[in-house]
Amino acid sequence: MNDVSIEKLRDHFIICGYGQVGRRLVDPLKCLQIPFVLIETNEGLCRKLLKEKVLRIQVMASATTCCSPPESSGREGVHCDRQ
Repeated sequence: MNDVSIEKLRDHFIICGYGQVGRRLVDPLKCLQIPFVLIETNEGLCRKLLKEKVLRIQVMASATTCCSPPESSGREGVHCDRQ
């Protein structure tokens, strides 16, 4: 799995974090072959997900990077519910 695979994704889900909720989403999406990419900050989890062939992006997340205006970040269509 690499950046090229992620760039080819269309009409997919984006899961932020492989915590309690993220884990509950990943398994059914994989079973149903619904495309998704997982964004995770934990390097150890990213290595585990790589072995499981899960498309993932490892990031250093913060409220600033996650919730900056999409027009200034190149993430059009990304919405932040955090106030």
